[in-house]
Amino acid sequence: MFAVSGDGSKVVRGGRPDRVVIFLHNVETGLVRVHIDGDWTKWLFRSLVLCGLPGPLFDGCVVSQIALPALLRLTIISIARRKTVELENYQMVYSRRRVAIQEFARKYALKQTYAEFVERVISD
Repeated sequence: MFAVSGDGSKVVRGGRPDRVVIFLHNVETGLVRVHIDGDWTKWLFRSLVLCGLPGPLFDGCVVSQIALPALLRLTIISIARRKTVELENYQMVYSRRRVAIQEFARKYALKQTYAEFVERVISD
């Protein structure tokens, strides 16, 4: 499952893994070091330029055990959102809504001038 050999060293495989593993190591009492292994985005350079690194946690950071659950949750949500956006046919909610409104307007639009519209509203 993980790209690690029997002695614990990393195994280099061709291609990029489609998973992210977050390792937590106790540094001292109350402090945890975070190690993130894997790729959180297909388009690493473009995504980093546009969005920056995901989440509040990053590889090598040290955080307190009290703050860790909330930061870990936010990091996982951030990585999951990035992976969702990278799907080939995925449409953001706002773009689907815009297309639906345009279709609705095209289907029910009346061909009339503004003056005709005002006259119709006032007469009804």
